[in-house]
Amino acid sequence: MYRNQSKNYAILHQNNKNPDEMDRFMPNECHLIGFSWLLKHLDLTVPLQEYSSISEKWFTSQTLQKENWIVFDKQYQIKNTPYAHLEFAIKHEMLDLLALKCILKIFSKQELLSNIQENPKRILAKKIWFYYEFLLNERLPIEDLPAGKYDDLLNPKRYFTKKHPLKSKRHKINNNLLGTAHICPIILRTEQLESYIASNLTTDISTIINSVSKSLIRRASSF
Repeated sequence: MYRNQSKNYAILHQNNKNPDEMDRFMPNECHLIGFSWLLKHLDLTVPLQEYSSISEKWFTSQTLQKENWIVFDKQYQIKNTPYAHLEFAIKHEMLDLLALKCILKIFSKQELLSNIQENPKRILAKKIWFYYEFLLNERLPIEDLPAGKYDDLLNPKRYFTKKHPLKSKRHKINNNLLGTAHICPIILRTEQLESYIASNLTTDISTIINSVSKSLIRRASSF
């Protein structure tokens, strides 16, 4: 589920009391973006599983992977405002609920409200609004959305999600997270995990169990 940690990534975590450490290991000719930019801008020391930057150059692909950095092509350039980076993180980066909660705790509420209320039916606005109230357990002074389309919180093609999502009538969001605001695993649909699912391990386990004595199974289950 997680990529192997590089030496630089480990060093970055050991020194995560200083957000400026991110710049030391950032790929050349790049700038921080999304979660990484927000953590530095807000002077937060929350470690990320993956750090993001945007290149000053054009790529032949949309992104490049350099150790524990994902580098976005220049075409992803955004306004250099906190809300723009928040939208970018929600739309393009791997979801990190701990980082998101810490960011929203000290994010300018006025900036948040003005951007959401500009068009609360926009998918990204709905998601940010939902995450704020879900993670912080604090209701924003925004009217419930009228009847309309419900959008999935997580993309089920990218993440493992709840089969039967909880509908948030207020935000018109299908909350398909696997847990609650207190504990919630975020699991990417990697090729390796998909291969495990396709291999039908349940059948293999049943075959193994049926091939050994019941007394052996009882002894094994007691550990």
